[in-house]
Amino acid sequence: VFEALPKIRVLYLHGNPATQRIADVWGSYRKMVLARLQGLTFLDERPVHKNEMRFSVAWLEGGMAAESQERVRIMEEREEEERSNHVHLMEL
Repeated sequence: VFEALPKIRVLYLHGNPATQRIADVWGSYRKMVLARLQGLTFLDERPVHKNEMRFSVAWLEGGMAAESQERVRIMEEREEEERSNHVHLMEL
């Protein structure tokens, strides 16, 4: 069903019984919805952040192990960006 809505940006299902059924089947309602609707910017009562989307996609593709690896990649990217910013600052 979700793949039929590729342009949807905001989804509010809070309180809908479908959310519990999704969680029962997939283990996580929010992660599953975010991984399937990667254009979302807001789900229920919370904004969707870029890293949360990356975690969710990794989780759907490879479970908790893949999500953990994605978290490490994001942390490494952030550290590299900080190192690069420091180098550029020192060059000023």
